[in-house]
Amino acid sequence: MAKTIAFINQKGGVGKSVLCDELCFEFDRLALPYNLYDLDGQGGLIHEQENNTDSAEYWIVDTPGQLTEQVIETVKTADIIIVPTRASIKEIEPLQRTLDIIRDTKKKKAVVIMVLNGWNQYTTYTQFEDWLTREYPQFDKMVTLPQSEPLAQAESNRISVIDYKPRNKASEQLKKLWSIVKYELGMKL
Repeated sequence: MAKTIAFINQKGGVGKSVLCDELCFEFDRLALPYNLYDLDGQGGLIHEQENNTDSAEYWIVDTPGQLTEQVIETVKTADIIIVPTRASIKEIEPLQRTLDIIRDTKKKKAVVIMVLNGWNQYTTYTQFEDWLTREYPQFDKMVTLPQSEPLAQAESNRISVIDYKPRNKASEQLKKLWSIVKYELGMKL
């Protein structure tokens, strides 16, 4: 049975589609067969939705910035849930609703990975991370993705930042994120 990796947060503009595309690029590099499901009708993905049901070992799901019934069903079936968020006070309320639903409805063995996205020297990152780990200690996998102009440039060129600028901090953190995902999926590294 295929393994599902879903990108979920009620808040829009936190990087779900960008990270979803970056995971597709990683799976393309590794020649791993996957289905891509775009539940976010905004059309923000570089990759086209694909459904190779017969050969797909992995399902990658991009979700909208809403907690619809379809998103909640995705939470219930996902093996890995990646929750991108920005580290600011206005992210807390929608993130709490998202994490509460994940905590209450996810599969028992599902892994939740938090991605603190768009970090820079002006964000309230430390206080936000402290709040997050205090309030949701059960979600212990966390990656910080810095604000990155090369990431935006790569997206504009419809390529992965890892291919565009492999030694960039964003690239290094994405490599770390994908190594966590591959480990949790049981892939040989």
